[in-house]
Amino acid sequence: MGINKFKPLWESLEDPSTQPKRVRDIKEIQYEDFKKKVYQQDNDFVKSIINSLYAGDFYILRNGIPKSFCEKVKQNTFAWGLKNPSEFYKMIEGIPDYHRIIDKSVTNKYKLNSNRHNYYFFPWNHDPLNLFTTLNDRWRMIKFLIGLKKDQYEKNTPNDGVVDRIVITHYPRGTGELETHSDPYIIQRLTISLMMSKKGIDFESGGIFLLDKSNNKIDLEDKLNIGDIVIGYATIVHGVDIIDKGAPIDWNKNIGRWWIGLNSTSSDVN
Repeated sequence: MGINKFKPLWESLEDPSTQPKRVRDIKEIQYEDFKKKVYQQDNDFVKSIINSLYAGDFYILRNGIPKSFCEKVKQNTFAWGLKNPSEFYKMIEGIPDYHRIIDKSVTNKYKLNSNRHNYYFFPWNHDPLNLFTTLNDRWRMIKFLIGLKKDQYEKNTPNDGVVDRIVITHYPRGTGELETHSDPYIIQRLTISLMMSKKGIDFESGGIFLLDKSNNKIDLEDKLNIGDIVIGYATIVHGVDIIDKGAPIDWNKNIGRWWIGLNSTSSDVN
């Protein structure tokens, strides 16, 4: 695509002393309209969207992935997990796709305390759930917005230092309560979340929240629909309230909150 107009503007703005820590506003736009604007790179749009994101605005990209795809991924991911043991692998050459139930017995091994079920998929494996084929198109657009090449990291393996990884997270009823935190920003300026559940249908209470400048909780989950893609600057503080607090936890049921994270992240080689 040639010149990326987003890259130099990001680089001119970013400074650890000015990065946003609190959400300013939540904006909505249809995914296809947003994608068209990103690739057109109109000067006014480039300036306005980066200034908006850097000021702390989160964006809900409506209808980013088909609902039928979301339902199929939930069913296939859950079934795949039942066939394979809960395991853990460091991100080194040859790492397979795997899943891990992160309960009270292992949550202290992670930087953030929470109980959840994570499924990890890497592009050098055989893509058993056909995730990369569908999601790379969305990922490439957001990478371009971040200031990267559209296909940056796609062919990398752990020895290259940075790899693409898809993480599917399932919060069964009674789990969650991810403490407030911000995400790494150096490799991936924006968080990318794809929603596969709907509050009020798949679960009744809890879910993702943001903090505003007064440290008030802003419930983002109430605004989200299945198929939405959510992006925001990585340093903005957020967390997850427990899903259906008090409900008995059953790791063998696929009900609850599901979402997909698209992450370009450092491997364990470096």
